[in-house]
Amino acid sequence: MKLLEVEHLKKHFPVRAGFFKRTVGYYKAVNDISFSLDAGETFGLVGESGCGKTTVGKSILRLIEPTEGLVKIEGRNVTAMTAGELMRERKNMQMIFQDPYSSLNPRMTVYRLIAEPLLLHKLVDSKKDCEDLVKKTLEIVGLDIRDMEKYPHEFSGGQRQRIMIARALAVSPKLVVCDEPVSALDVSVQAQILNLMKDLQQQLGVSYLFIAHGMPVVAHISKRVGVMYLGNLVEIADSDEIFFRSLHPYTRALIEAIPKPDPNARSTRNIVKGEVPSLVNPPPGCLFSNRCPHCTKECQEVKPTLHEVYPGHMLACHHV
Repeated sequence: MKLLEVEHLKKHFPVRAGFFKRTVGYYKAVNDISFSLDAGETFGLVGESGCGKTTVGKSILRLIEPTEGLVKIEGRNVTAMTAGELMRERKNMQMIFQDPYSSLNPRMTVYRLIAEPLLLHKLVDSKKDCEDLVKKTLEIVGLDIRDMEKYPHEFSGGQRQRIMIARALAVSPKLVVCDEPVSALDVSVQAQILNLMKDLQQQLGVSYLFIAHGMPVVAHISKRVGVMYLGNLVEIADSDEIFFRSLHPYTRALIEAIPKPDPNARSTRNIVKGEVPSLVNPPPGCLFSNRCPHCTKECQEVKPTLHEVYPGHMLACHHV
């Protein structure tokens, strides 16, 4: 069953200039992307910083309003919902942000932080029910219930991220958008948080849209992966397919950029050269054409569309 369906999503930000700040163009941060997510599945979204991954996540949840496109949760059209309808739908769609310290109110205790969405969505009938649910949520993310009266600054980075996960899962959402939730953590703590999220997914059946710029992290937690380049999806496939049998030149460049654990291993990386094109005035053809070693005249003139080359393997390239 399709939990999330994203169709032709676009988000263009106006570019203003001059004394009167007139709109002189649009920055096409997300430009016509489509994908879907099954119930209980993790879909990874990977790409360089600035490629539009976070904008996709926020547009899906309507934390920012999409310019065009359609977003459906279990068939319900999120993009057409009124403010009241969206408010009621919020408990089904939650987000874990990249920096837990700036995302948690420093004046609120852990108890208040987790209890707030429960009370807002009227999911508890009494103070005791609220306390019991907060304690249960803290326990499943590996935190001590004695920490309920502490403040965010009293925790380590990994513990604060566990609080963010507890806050997101407290309302029993169906979809959680994870915006680089482990990028600010040490490697050992990253592994703990990723394993925790996988365990919670098995227990609760929640679906993740997992956003990251590190290919190994995404491949570890995701069933399917979408690779983004400058606001466009260039490849979608199963995690193993992306990691070991990628087809797009940009995807292969991302994988080759992963540091090798053997310091004596000779590097065979192909460094991507060339300037990143402007998203205000993008070229007419493939956005990766000026940096691609296999570029042809067709690549420079015609933008490739995302199409299925093998069962379940989508690609936007003229030459595969």
